[in-house]
Amino acid sequence: MHGSMASLHSELEHSQEEVSKLQKELESARREALIDPLTGIYNRRGFEIQVQGMLADDASLGHGLCLLMVDIDHFKNINDTYGHLFGDRVIRTLANTLKSKVKGQDSVARLGGEEFAVLLPDTTLQGARSVAEHIRASIEKGKIRRPNSTSEQGGITVSIGIAIFHHGDTLEKWLDHADKALYISKQGGRNKVSVYAPAMAR
Repeated sequence: MHGSMASLHSELEHSQEEVSKLQKELESARREALIDPLTGIYNRRGFEIQVQGMLADDASLGHGLCLLMVDIDHFKNINDTYGHLFGDRVIRTLANTLKSKVKGQDSVARLGGEEFAVLLPDTTLQGARSVAEHIRASIEKGKIRRPNSTSEQGGITVSIGIAIFHHGDTLEKWLDHADKALYISKQGGRNKVSVYAPAMAR
């Protein structure tokens, strides 16, 4: 009986270890499912979860919640001219630049391709424009080393659209506002920052 109890206790401990291991693996898989593998920042799903959390936070909404939509200019030409490895390096460099320009509860995500989003809670439109201009200028001035080469490539720029969240907006509407502002930057010659205004909806 004593031997059986000891064996049962050992099996129970082993089972608990297995459950704990599986729980950790599941949690890790959940986190990985929200992360873009190329850049290590949030993917679109992770972005949506971050937005939901911020929209539920009255403090974020009370002092302004802004969204930056950032798009690499002429990215197809970059890929066609220098190759996809360099294109990936450009994407990673932009992700790192975005992370370096935000702080606190600010959040950065890659929505897909060469398009990124930056969430800025507790931020006015003026503050968001300042952040956006810092990002735009940093990318414009920067140079990125080409793969298997010592040469560096400059002349890479981004266009940025800004929209502030208004009570009653859906995520889709908010994204659309930022996207319209981004379109204005693209139409205006690229390498620009534009803020959404109601007139853009017409």
